[in-house]
Amino acid sequence: MIETKKQNVLVTGVSGYLGTSLVKQLLRNDGVDKIYGTDINEPTISSERFIFEKADVRDRDRHLEILRKNGISQVFHLAFILGEVRDLEKAIAVNVGGTKAIVEAANEVDSVKRIVITASISAYGANKSNKLFIKENEPLKACTLKYGISKRLMEEEVEKIRGSLRKDLELAMLRICTVVGPTDRNGGAVETFLNLPFGFSIIGHDCPVQFVHEEDLLNILERIFSSLSFFGAYNVAPREFTTIREISKRLGKGVVPIPYSVLYGLFYVLFRVKPSMGVSENSVSYLAYPIVVDNRRIEKELGVSFKYSSLDAFMSCANALAASKTGDVA
Repeated sequence: MIETKKQNVLVTGVSGYLGTSLVKQLLRNDGVDKIYGTDINEPTISSERFIFEKADVRDRDRHLEILRKNGISQVFHLAFILGEVRDLEKAIAVNVGGTKAIVEAANEVDSVKRIVITASISAYGANKSNKLFIKENEPLKACTLKYGISKRLMEEEVEKIRGSLRKDLELAMLRICTVVGPTDRNGGAVETFLNLPFGFSIIGHDCPVQFVHEEDLLNILERIFSSLSFFGAYNVAPREFTTIREISKRLGKGVVPIPYSVLYGLFYVLFRVKPSMGVSENSVSYLAYPIVVDNRRIEKELGVSFKYSSLDAFMSCANALAASKTGDVA
């Protein structure tokens, strides 16, 4: 249970896209006193109420010191290696080891009453048995995409230590779909799609996908901050989904249906030639056996609704990228 007085907050991964956006959002909240941020990179945020502490997310003792010294009430854990990676061991060390370090440090500091962890719907895994609108009680079975594997292992590690946590320490696991929006950043699913000459789909598959707009996600995170009590696992995505065909039509691109094996080979080569695209051969399984989640639990618990559909969220980002390159909005 969170007290209603002004709180000090810790945001890990504060120099990243989402961390920076969350700090700016929370600085406008009257319930926030000071925000402390940790990262290995310097942030761009400037405010008397924001204090940056350089720290590796895996450094348990350093975070324990920061939490204890500053009377932190809530922790927003956003420090992860995102997207597909070549080095699975490094992703596991940061995504799993870092999360364990943060949870264990928070558990030792009585002032900390809640940890919010940004997990991923990719942890459910691309499975032939996947049905539309997966609920939170479905098992996590990611075994192809390295990012999904690291996120599954992260949640499994948290479950191992959950029984040893303080009874008054709330832990919220947010399984988030792909985050998009107009905020300037390099790479990402939208930019990758825009750079392709055409849309592609797998023969015999509709390829449904979900995107959450950054504004909707930030509003949810702020609502969680203001909640007296909030814990458990939650899917974070709009109610509906879009498809590769719908996106391509809005962008004026054609769609080429490609056999699974051919697309697998194409992505295999692309990832090794240009890994910054974040699309590997393992991504193909997520197109063939997509993950579309049910969001009704978080809508009910927080009393929120999503302003942007998946297609609207995608196009918001696409328009912003187009404007940044040409000066015009598509």
